[in-house]
Amino acid sequence: MFKIILFALIGWVIYKLIKRIAAPKIKPPNTQAVEDIVQCVYCGVYSPKRGSFLINHQYYCCEDHSKQASE
Repeated sequence: MFKIILFALIGWVIYKLIKRIAAPKIKPPNTQAVEDIVQCVYCGVYSPKRGSFLINHQYYCCEDHSKQASE
């Protein structure tokens, strides 16, 4: 009985090793892009830099806030 269990265990270990070696080593691509975030001078909301308005070296989250700050 011990021999049967031993052979089954050895077979299982060999199976797992072959399965690990044969498995593809492809990692999924990193789809998260890093983007600069800036804070609106008027309301304090954080927004992406590329969608913000830069006026007089200060960032605003929308055009209305840039106009209200300049008044």
